[in-house]
Amino acid sequence: LYEDRINELFEAWLVEKNFTVEQAKVLRLIKAQYIARRHPIDATIFEEPMFRALGGLNRVLQIFGEDELKSTLIELNQNVFVK
Repeated sequence: LYEDRINELFEAWLVEKNFTVEQAKVLRLIKAQYIARRHPIDATIFEEPMFRALGGLNRVLQIFGEDELKSTLIELNQNVFVK
């Protein structure tokens, strides 16, 4: 199943990283949105209700920082969220 493959790729990728618990929570929400949408993720995802409830893009930027967020989204799209 496609969803299972993405989950496996995501979890393997996440284990290699050194994200905080809060960052990992946001990343799991991003993964769930990717599985639902099946197209590359960009910063507009943080306008979705599930992210707005957490404080939207501003909160995510506080959690990650702009550079880390950009590089993380690029890496997810290139290495994890593959068709």
